[in-house]
Amino acid sequence: MRVFKTWILMTCKAWSCAVVMAAGASAHPGLAQADRAVDTLALEGFTGVAVIAVGGEIVYSRAVGPANALSGQPIDLDTQFDIASITKSITGMLAAELIASGELAAEAILADFFADAPPQMAAITVHQLLTHSAGLRDAVGDDYEALDFDTMRARAFATSLLYSPGTDYAYSNLGYSLVAGILEQVTGQRYETLVIDAFGRIGAHSTGYMDAIEASNQIVFNVGESVVDSSWGGHAPGWALIGNGGLASTARDLVAWRRAYAGAELVSQGAFDLAHAPHQQEGAGAPSHYGYGLVVETRPDLGRIYWHNGGARRFSTHWRHFADQDVLFVVLANQHAVSADAVVGALTEAWFERDE
Repeated sequence: MRVFKTWILMTCKAWSCAVVMAAGASAHPGLAQADRAVDTLALEGFTGVAVIAVGGEIVYSRAVGPANALSGQPIDLDTQFDIASITKSITGMLAAELIASGELAAEAILADFFADAPPQMAAITVHQLLTHSAGLRDAVGDDYEALDFDTMRARAFATSLLYSPGTDYAYSNLGYSLVAGILEQVTGQRYETLVIDAFGRIGAHSTGYMDAIEASNQIVFNVGESVVDSSWGGHAPGWALIGNGGLASTARDLVAWRRAYAGAELVSQGAFDLAHAPHQQEGAGAPSHYGYGLVVETRPDLGRIYWHNGGARRFSTHWRHFADQDVLFVVLANQHAVSADAVVGALTEAWFERDE
């Protein structure tokens, strides 16, 4: 076992398996424990990047594996991953700001935006779309499909509802794509432009779709597939993804985003409060609720927790903010053998010395 672990660590060194600890941060026992946990997960197949930020500042980061499997370029804080359904956290933030500013009403209905909304869907509200309580099915297209908005909407309106809007919970990627379309109507700007502009205000420039992709800085797999190929089908993403998934981003951008979002620097305090309210229980008896693009939990031992995860064909992702301690984990993985969820669970146990 010792020989095997040494070989892995040597391989990680060749891949620049960087460990960064902030000055003075090593006093927290969770840092060393977190690094040992990532060591173990690397043995089990984890590749990607794991970050811990305290008070909005990165105190630990660990990158495992190559960003580009062909060139050997290592993963780092600026490597672009497909962040999958973490995209919903950004869509929810954008919607919350428009609602808080009065430009969009949470109780506005689909018929206010789309004259072709069928009777059974016409009264679905923006709030219901954002909280997965609209009764919509999960999807009406494949992630690789070059699906335009009108076709996506027509397919959506041709489906039957899973339940009467507002009476239950069912996670729906489709609902978030409709929200993105509504944001475009209200603002007169493309969804991607709204994302790039928001991140640009905090000096983060690596988050978006095709307009933000960095050819030399994105994940490339051993078959030569980049994020563009593996997540979008080799072209700009279609409306099976827009608003609900598929955004490219980096660990550094996501830490900056969460710091600014939680500090009410990126949006108003009213928008923050609206997005982080426990609006919709995630099923009967569930301990968690869905806000606007994020999950809301309160635990007696750890207090308020906000988070979202995501999964795509070749990626898994997770951000988790322990608000009362102001500790943030961001994990981006480019494989499924050891998911981002598993890494966040291990980091939580290491940092708080609890079993997850």
